[in-house]
Amino acid sequence: MTLGLATTDRYRVRYDEVSPLRQALDIEPVLAMVPSSARDLLDVGCGTGDLLERAAARLRGLKRLVGIDLSDERVAIARTKLAAKPVRSEFHAADLRVGTPPVGTFDCILMTSVLHWLHPVEAEVFRAIGRHAKPKGVFILSTYHPLITDSGLGGTDDVVHAALLHLGWSRDEAAAFFDRPDALPISKRTRSKREIKDALSPNFEIDCVVDRNAAMCVNSADQYLKYHSATFGGYYSGRLDVDTREAFFDALGEEAMTRMAERGHVTEMPVRIWRTVNAQDKRIDVV
Repeated sequence: MTLGLATTDRYRVRYDEVSPLRQALDIEPVLAMVPSSARDLLDVGCGTGDLLERAAARLRGLKRLVGIDLSDERVAIARTKLAAKPVRSEFHAADLRVGTPPVGTFDCILMTSVLHWLHPVEAEVFRAIGRHAKPKGVFILSTYHPLITDSGLGGTDDVVHAALLHLGWSRDEAAAFFDRPDALPISKRTRSKREIKDALSPNFEIDCVVDRNAAMCVNSADQYLKYHSATFGGYYSGRLDVDTREAFFDALGEEAMTRMAERGHVTEMPVRIWRTVNAQDKRIDVV
């Protein structure tokens, strides 16, 4: 799921061509938490269906797979991927911030690399997801927690900030770029672990969490720019005029490769994977 899909055709690729660089790295840790007894699985923000495709191959007891995503294009790709699998599957294009389709209830619900796009209605989305969880049903999600740098930003926001400085913008101009009420920086759209726990608590009890660091590495500026375009769309570049946009992408690629040379990654951030249960008994207290 990505907001602001307008981008430059220069780096337009399918999302599933670049998701292995970062988003797909959450798939195996998430699938490891899925109960072996699960018979039906819902993936909210399913993208092009990579997670459900792997689930169909790995979890032999599955009878039904359902995916929901904002993008009609990604839903169409996911539908094609799963069509030949021996598990019944269905896909729906819907905006999770507005509501979920009437898809029934599930043993297990998944959400990976999505929550930061749902600001500020995360609690409402969790409430909607709760209605799709069976009694004792499991909800597993992954959340990003970018570390804030001297720019006051983190993760991809910080890379974009540096690219704007490369273009000759002043620090005040770059700061103003991220200070628009209609375009909140992704590192500020991301809730803290405490806020996520509080948003989950009316509907789910936390069973366990797994914390890990997620590094995004590329082999070339071109590879990073394809990743950026497919993942973030026009969320950043869409705020620039057409003439500036091409120069911005050049600066973004240069900054990505500078970080690879100096740090060994473009971005690195803590990721938390939460396994929660639709139940009343609290398992553990997580800070």
